[in-house]
Amino acid sequence: MIQIDRLRAMASEAILEYQAALTGGSEPSYPHWADDLLVVCARAEASLITNPTHATHKVRQGEYSLSAA
Repeated sequence: MIQIDRLRAMASEAILEYQAALTGGSEPSYPHWADDLLVVCARAEASLITNPTHATHKVRQGEYSLSAA
């Protein structure tokens, strides 16, 4: 699950950079992709816990999406 942790860290860092820019007086646009990525990470992690073999196949095939599960 190291890849999931790396992706989650990237998303969290983008959100922290956004917050720091706001605090600094800038008007950056919010990184919505970071929220999307956190959702995908949570779904992938949940799938790995419930069905490791099937979830790995779905990740490799690019079958994860943000639509309702």
